[in-house]
Amino acid sequence: MEIQANELDRFDLGSIKIILVNYFKYCLSRSSLYYELNENLMFEGRDEFDIKKLNIEDPSILQYANLSNLKIKSLTFINTFKNIEVLVLSYNSLTSLEELENLTSVKKLDVSHNKIASLSGLSSLPLEHLDLSHNALTSHDSLIIL
Repeated sequence: MEIQANELDRFDLGSIKIILVNYFKYCLSRSSLYYELNENLMFEGRDEFDIKKLNIEDPSILQYANLSNLKIKSLTFINTFKNIEVLVLSYNSLTSLEELENLTSVKKLDVSHNKIASLSGLSSLPLEHLDLSHNALTSHDSLIIL
C-alpha cells in the first residue's frame, strides 16, 4: 500500500506512536487471562467510553487491561476488574483515582496524560510501577501517601 504525501497530513504521528506501543505491549502479553481493551486509536469522534460495549464475560479474571485513549472520565466500572495486575489508563480525561482503592492486585498502573490533581485512592494499592507523568499534580506532597 502506497501513501501519498498529502495523505500523511491527516494522520497524527502521536496517535500512530500510541497505536504501535499499545500493539507491541499487547503482543508481548498474549495469554488467556489478558485482554486488549483498546479501540482503534486512529479514529476520532468516538462516544464517551462505555464498558458494556466491550462484552467481557468475566472481567474479574483479567490480569491486564489497556484502556488508554478512550475518553474515560470516571472509573465507576473498575471494581469489576478484581484481579487486574497491569492497568493502563493513559491518555484519558481522568481527574480522580479514588475508585481504584479496592483493586488490591494492581502492581503496574499507567495513568499518564490525564487531568489528575490528587492521588487519593492509591495508598492501598501494592504498586511496583506507577506512571503519573503529564497530569495536573501541583505538589509533591501528595506523593507521601504512596
